[in-house]
Amino acid sequence: MKPETQKVKKYIACLMWQEIKLVEIEKESDSCVWVNWKRKLKETDFESYHDTEALARERLIYHAENKVNAAERVLVQAKSKLEKAKAAKI
Repeated sequence: MKPETQKVKKYIACLMWQEIKLVEIEKESDSCVWVNWKRKLKETDFESYHDTEALARERLIYHAENKVNAAERVLVQAKSKLEKAKAAKI
């Protein structure tokens, strides 16, 4: 049986699904949290754990803005290639 401890609430910013969930953790270190006595990194490419909902929302926004910026760069490159293709001659 696991020892009885007071659980702390954390907010998970799920980057893949762009959603925030509230979970209870049993233990916390600088880089990890324990959820259902399973150790998880606080920050991964898929999710991050935060003390407040506002911080979790900021993380989602930051991630989404980075995705938009990357897509805009790809679009600029694609348009440049299209213009080169239209101007190509034998």
